[in-house]
Amino acid sequence: LKLSGAGIITFGAHKLSVSNDIITGYLANTTSVSLMLGAGTGFDLPRLVQDLNRYPYGCLEQTISTTLPLLYLSELAEYVHVDVDKADLRKAVEHGIQRLGTMQLSNGAFGYWSARDDAEPWLTVYALDFMVRAKAAGFQVPDHMYEQTLEWVADKGVKRANDWLKKKTAQSVRAYAIY
Repeated sequence: LKLSGAGIITFGAHKLSVSNDIITGYLANTTSVSLMLGAGTGFDLPRLVQDLNRYPYGCLEQTISTTLPLLYLSELAEYVHVDVDKADLRKAVEHGIQRLGTMQLSNGAFGYWSARDDAEPWLTVYALDFMVRAKAAGFQVPDHMYEQTLEWVADKGVKRANDWLKKKTAQSVRAYAIY
């Protein structure tokens, strides 16, 4: 089905009205609108998972950003009728948690590449966010890693952020930590 201009799309008892009004106010010939309808999700889940595994570096942000979506992959795969190997998925998440542990400083914060780096305030909150979600999804997060991070975020990330961070950084760290 291709529709140019305006019209009504009828799908069984449902009707969807499409008009040119949705692009009113935009510069002529610079705007287009696409509408995709179908029973599927419209995205290629296996390719997206494959892309996650292609992150080229093992820094703190990429470790979390690669592992975090895996917490929800099993549920999403069921929804879109894609098979995933749950044992491999569990191993990948556990590996991400272990990798995260190698970047934790003795004070509970996280370094960008290792435990020898300076603390990364916003990314430490991101690491705590990930750990909370991992625990809720039934994964084992070492208690000492979780507790130290929680203490660091409560103290340095919320209570005393203004003492050692630039104002904008302190505000974003505090806002994320409180969230």
